[in-house]
Amino acid sequence: MKGEVAEFGVATGNFARFINTFFPNKKLYLFDSFDGFKKDEIDAERANNLSSPEYSFYKNIDVNKVLSRMKYQDNCVIRKGYFPETTKGLPEDLTFCFVSLDCDLYQSMLDGLNYFYPRLNAGGYIMVHDYSSKYYRGVKKALQEFSKANSLNYVVLPDNTGSAVLAKPLTN
Repeated sequence: MKGEVAEFGVATGNFARFINTFFPNKKLYLFDSFDGFKKDEIDAERANNLSSPEYSFYKNIDVNKVLSRMKYQDNCVIRKGYFPETTKGLPEDLTFCFVSLDCDLYQSMLDGLNYFYPRLNAGGYIMVHDYSSKYYRGVKKALQEFSKANSLNYVVLPDNTGSAVLAKPLTN
């Protein structure tokens, strides 16, 4: 399938290493601040009663340790910083066949969906982590709003956080 693969919300690379292994011939774009959530996003989450993450979550992650977990390190492209600023400078014609969104917070999830879905090849998938999480309620809200605005459907998986999968149809 055409396109590259990506994960937005890499943390220590636990899931990214599987993406890297299962897509050995694809570039893996890894989007993360590697230094926690934006303060204003945490404040918005709390103000809107969506979640209450600690300011210290996901701080000081060693990018080299993340890369050391990857079987095909040469295929990894680190995009360190806050999304969507980390998309600046990427090729305009960059497309994806698989994307994992594990960014936990409402605005980040909405930003991720708005960036990646238009760049997703027909037949490609976006996996949304924490859809049914009781802790990160903004994830569900973002996917529901995005799907409604774009007349899209998705499937919720029976995993421990109720991940959701959004597929881009082969034809319109």
